[in-house]
Amino acid sequence: RLPILGPESQVVQLNGATRASANLYVDATRIAESLFGSHLAVNVFLLGVAFQAGYLPISRPAIETALRLNAVDLDRNLAAFLWGRQWVADRAQVESLLPSTAPSAPREIDRFAELTAYQNRAYALEWQRFVEAQPAEIRPVVAKYLYKLMAYKDEYEVARLLTKPRFLDELHQTFAQVEWHGFNLLPPILRSFGRSQKLKLGAWFATPLALMARFKFLRGTPLDPFGYARHRREERDAILWYRSLVAEVARQLTPENTAAALEILSLPDQIRGYDEIKSRSLREVQARAVARQEKLTALTVHR
Repeated sequence: RLPILGPESQVVQLNGATRASANLYVDATRIAESLFGSHLAVNVFLLGVAFQAGYLPISRPAIETALRLNAVDLDRNLAAFLWGRQWVADRAQVESLLPSTAPSAPREIDRFAELTAYQNRAYALEWQRFVEAQPAEIRPVVAKYLYKLMAYKDEYEVARLLTKPRFLDELHQTFAQVEWHGFNLLPPILRSFGRSQKLKLGAWFATPLALMARFKFLRGTPLDPFGYARHRREERDAILWYRSLVAEVARQLTPENTAAALEILSLPDQIRGYDEIKSRSLREVQARAVARQEKLTALTVHR
């Protein structure tokens, strides 16, 4: 059995937790951008899909009245709602009106460059050398998931991402008009003292964030004030765990068990969330890895 990677794993999980026969999966971004030249129509297009499929206990006049009362891009939203309904009624007809050019391939992440920006060149070289030392059959999967674990989002990384020049550019591309922006943050240290609501901070907080991002060189060192938190220690330990897992799987790798090996090495794809949620998810993934390693060992011994 081949491993399930990326969005496909999410589809499997959704189908497993819902009535799979009633689910609709729509490439709404592609369709909305093709019809309207903007992804801003996606949500209303999906509203039309949900209504026409019978998933909303709201009447058509009520929805259209709400769109009119909102009075934002009214013509486009009414059209997007109608196109969403039409997609359910006759998706072949909708697809026939879209550009026939094949969608461009997703942009490949330059993981070496990303890890260099995340920490430094030495950190990226550590990732590269480990990946290049692995058998060719598992190298792409190891590259993807070791990167995911090494680029965990701590305080320094969140600060860096929020102060990247591209952040405001993407903000203005996403929303037609931006009158104000700020930051809603809940640092783990405040959560540990029982605070559950995020702090609402204005645009001025970009300066302290930019300063924090510059201190990323402290990450993982004895001088890292955030590194002593349990969740940060778990994230660093997860990197070592995965490297050990890769080494053990690579040692047992054969042509017959390659698919099973790839499935094991893809398990970090199932690590989700932050803090307690991520900790629980990590423990569950590690338990699955142990169980599947035992099966892999048995397969190797009895091949």
